[in-house]
Amino acid sequence: MNEPAIFPLIPYLLLLTGTVSAINIYIGFEYNKKDLFGKVINAFSIFVFFHAFYVFYLENFYIHERWLDRMMPFIFVYGPFLYFALRAMKGKTISTGRVLIHLIPFAIFFVIFIHSAIYGWYKDPHIFKPVMRISALCSVCSLLGYTFTGIFSNGSNAILQMKRKRNIVLVGGIMMLFVSMFFIAVSISIAKHGTAAQSSYVFRTTIYTFMLIITVLILGYLKNMFLKVHRADGERPLEEALDKDATPLYAKSKLSDLQLQEYTSRLNDLMDAQKPYLDPSLSLENLALQLKIPAHHLTQTLNLQLQTNFTSFVNKHRIAYACHMLDNKSGSKLTIEQLAFASGFNSKISFNRNFKLLVSLTPSEYLQEVTST
Repeated sequence: MNEPAIFPLIPYLLLLTGTVSAINIYIGFEYNKKDLFGKVINAFSIFVFFHAFYVFYLENFYIHERWLDRMMPFIFVYGPFLYFALRAMKGKTISTGRVLIHLIPFAIFFVIFIHSAIYGWYKDPHIFKPVMRISALCSVCSLLGYTFTGIFSNGSNAILQMKRKRNIVLVGGIMMLFVSMFFIAVSISIAKHGTAAQSSYVFRTTIYTFMLIITVLILGYLKNMFLKVHRADGERPLEEALDKDATPLYAKSKLSDLQLQEYTSRLNDLMDAQKPYLDPSLSLENLALQLKIPAHHLTQTLNLQLQTNFTSFVNKHRIAYACHMLDNKSGSKLTIEQLAFASGFNSKISFNRNFKLLVSLTPSEYLQEVTST
């Protein structure tokens, strides 16, 4: 089947998608490998990178071997990634067994692909066409099933605060739904009018455009993580970070001293019992949601009652946790980077700087003092 003689957009889409995915992989593994959602995003970026450059290679060197693209069951992996991203957003775990179960359809059709490549039955239309019809039907069912499962799943209210994560998953789900509907429309068009080449090219172009869009969205999310880490690295000391005019700012606050004391007690209890500071993506809004109070009330409580700001408050708990691990020898076997991630930091640089600021020693110096006593 020959492609229509129009501008060859697909190779450029694939090259750009692969390039953006490579950037996502680098940033993700450098700044986004602690959070479970981040791990899903990193794995997805690797998958998209491989998918894009696999098809790009075929477009340039095996242009007449279209079956190599059509039979490779990449489509069966996008649904599971949407599912895993949703689980990560809800704070649920993702076991190896669960991953393997959701990749069974991909494994089955990948075995069929390998078998076809070895024995060459893709050349026999009496076998190839029925197999491709079954594959197409299963892929549409997979996309629709995962999409509607995601739409009707009951997420926690915390998801509403994760705008960037939510946007990635939402756009991914919408794209999967659109691809499913578009595929059905293309199949009907081919059956009625026989315009297989033109319809197939438009369909493939749409898929690769969507791949590029989702990789750009992920790049935006990772850029935000990157900037957050470097903002933390460049923080001023606690005394400078505090707003000197904080008290006048809240002088007309409707919060009474009793309410401020109650919020402070609830905050301290939460930090001790649930240790939310170990989540590297913890935000002011998310912490306020866990306390079930407005975010601006939490800000006032931190400023007026504890004389601190959100970032300094959280980092203080993270450093205290790291010191506790070192004191109990549980952190002595970890590298500095592993200790940083275990304490809730996104980078070793931020961890070292805050540790030195609050303890007046580097983590290595502190460990030496602990082991020498």
